[in-house]
Amino acid sequence: MLSVEQAQNWDMWHKCFGHISYVGLKELHNKGLIEGFNVNTESQMTDCTTCVQGKLTVRPFLGHQEPCTKKGQITHIDLWGKYGKYDVMSIRGNQYYLLLVDDATRYVTLKFIKLKSDAAKDIQGYLTYLQIRGNPTQAIKIDRGTEFLNLPMREWCNIRGIEIQTTAPYSPSQNGVAERMNRTLVELARAMLTATQLPEFLWEPAITHTAYVRNRSYTRSIPSRTPYQGWNTNKPNVSHLREFGTPVHILLQGQQTQCKILPKTHQHFYVGNEDNSNSIIYYSKETRRLNVSRNYYFINDNYPDVHINDPAREGEWPREATCAGPNASEINNQDINAQNRKETPTQIPTIDKGSNEIKLPQKHTHDIIEPTDKDVPRKTRGIKRDY
Repeated sequence: MLSVEQAQNWDMWHKCFGHISYVGLKELHNKGLIEGFNVNTESQMTDCTTCVQGKLTVRPFLGHQEPCTKKGQITHIDLWGKYGKYDVMSIRGNQYYLLLVDDATRYVTLKFIKLKSDAAKDIQGYLTYLQIRGNPTQAIKIDRGTEFLNLPMREWCNIRGIEIQTTAPYSPSQNGVAERMNRTLVELARAMLTATQLPEFLWEPAITHTAYVRNRSYTRSIPSRTPYQGWNTNKPNVSHLREFGTPVHILLQGQQTQCKILPKTHQHFYVGNEDNSNSIIYYSKETRRLNVSRNYYFINDNYPDVHINDPAREGEWPREATCAGPNASEINNQDINAQNRKETPTQIPTIDKGSNEIKLPQKHTHDIIEPTDKDVPRKTRGIKRDY
């Protein structure tokens, strides 16, 4: 009788245990993990207002319930770039990139822009691209940014029958596909730039190369094929891929002065591939520019620090000398070589200030040792020659 009078309801024990969950209290009672826990199991488990005020969190974001099976049907869109936390301008002067992810194939498309206001124009161009190729878009999923939710963009979508699905206020993570893809691209690009120690302003080619590789990689959303195969219907060939930042030798083309005896290539850094052109994108440290070439060669050797255009060392002929004629370093090298051979060094013409006449250095003459009569004809004996 005493134990029945001491039995308390679930609400009282919930408060005595510091507002732990009812699920935890039931586990303690059912498994007998503690003693003296006398509870009236028939009592109600009511909602605790204090727990609602102190424990409420963000609900997990779930994707849309109806999966897409047709390319271009739904597109996830997001913008990444200068938001006060990352204000490094890319090598091409861009500060943002527009991410477009196809829901059916998870294929990634990027558009780099300088201003947030340019995003709407690139979205319209992408949707028009799908429309012309027979893959009309039914809906786009975006957050509530003003670069997306503006009157011209709404009118453009309404005329074409495109539904705009927006996230809840202060819940950009509700657009989970685009947000997660943004995180993946940025993390991979950060890892590549860190590994190669290339400048931070190369984040644009790094992000581009990451998307290029990501479209040819495995994804859990569609385990049976790569995004590239879902988008283009054929399997991708990845035999041409190289590590981001790998040294690559590029054929010198288009020089104004052809230096025929100097090396024909220059070493740069591989930063990506161009689609449908069998070309690579490389970064030049000398000009700090991105260029494209189809005449390249990767060298796999055990001496990665040896460069083809390294500066000349003492006693070596400068490799980067111009072809117009000898310069100061060349004359100095000739002087050193002349001393080693005990010869007269190269002489430079001088100008007489009084007469403004150019005086050439006098040529030195040396007596040639007279050979024997058997070696040379008689008429050549005792002749002094200039050389």
